[in-house]
Amino acid sequence: AGATIVGIFVMSWAYLDPTEMALSYNFVWKNVDEQIVVQPGLKFVGPWNTLVRYPKTIQTMSYDNRHRDLLDGRTRDGLPLILGLSFQ
Repeated sequence: AGATIVGIFVMSWAYLDPTEMALSYNFVWKNVDEQIVVQPGLKFVGPWNTLVRYPKTIQTMSYDNRHRDLLDGRTRDGLPLILGLSFQ
């Protein structure tokens, strides 16, 4: 009985890397906690929970009228070309 309790306690921990975010998933009740776990390190998640991890790699790059020196151009007629760009 004591070994079972120790085993359940040991299985109640999960580690989150600094480059990851996670959601807590309860595999008994099959539900996901809405709060996103962002702090890295060792976490107590509980005996019936696990962390569903995903990377923090989405980065948005935007160029607009504040970056006119980077996206400078003219049309064939000599008119200024204004271009806005955003991508992930």
